[in-house]
Amino acid sequence: SPSVGTPLAANRSTIDGALLGKLMSPASIEGDALAYLIKTYDRAQKSGTDEFALYIKQQCVAYSELVLLQPASFSGAAASTGPGDSAERILELLRGEGSLTLPLNFFGDLVACMKTLELPGYPRASGGGALHVFFVGHKDAVVPRFIAAALKTNLVENFGWTFRVCSELLAHQALAHVICESEYWLPNNPTARSLEHETLFGPLLRLSCIPETTHDMTTGRIINLRHPVGEACFSDLVRRSQEDVKIEVDNVRIFLQGAQAQMLDLWKKALKDSKLQEKTF
Repeated sequence: SPSVGTPLAANRSTIDGALLGKLMSPASIEGDALAYLIKTYDRAQKSGTDEFALYIKQQCVAYSELVLLQPASFSGAAASTGPGDSAERILELLRGEGSLTLPLNFFGDLVACMKTLELPGYPRASGGGALHVFFVGHKDAVVPRFIAAALKTNLVENFGWTFRVCSELLAHQALAHVICESEYWLPNNPTARSLEHETLFGPLLRLSCIPETTHDMTTGRIINLRHPVGEACFSDLVRRSQEDVKIEVDNVRIFLQGAQAQMLDLWKKALKDSKLQEKTF
């Protein structure tokens, strides 16, 4: 650790050496470079705001970018092995439902750092840079992965995480602007289906208690496109009391009102940004 009271410049190599030593030794960090960097960032943040803590946080974010964008850089220390795995890891952290949680400001610092990062394969001038590529640049990027996962949620199960993740993605202006410039905000020649299935807000707008099905012309089967809330909440009605059914109706109404309130709040926050307004209307 750096000597207390000495200038940061004299200790940068010590700090960098300690971080790199861990990253290049997967066994010492249980093979999970990103978790190690997030925990180190958190410890530095809790230790105070001196120049050493700020530098350690800065380096943790910089190395986290490399772990996510170029996981092979650290001899297998990163848990992720490709762009889809890295995107899935970030979504898991944004959901906040695992044992590892994102420290305050970490995601914002990561977004800010990606905005200015220049790496081979992530050209800023023509390709939008690392921020664009990682979040919207291909089918395994963060936003399309989020959309695919959110489409599997339904009104009577845990859908709250979809609003939390969407809110966090739009809370950082640089990332919000990257998203609103992409097809995941407003597709070319949009249809009702493409808006619901291929945009950031689509899965959230689809939350409904109204069933949606399609008919498979080959097999003759009826396929549910939206989770059948009626089946989940009102099955076996013959054996259920009127009071029990009323409770279920009230529950569905509460879930629907909750989803609508969260959507309204999300839109109000998003449309405070003039660029998002321009891309929406």
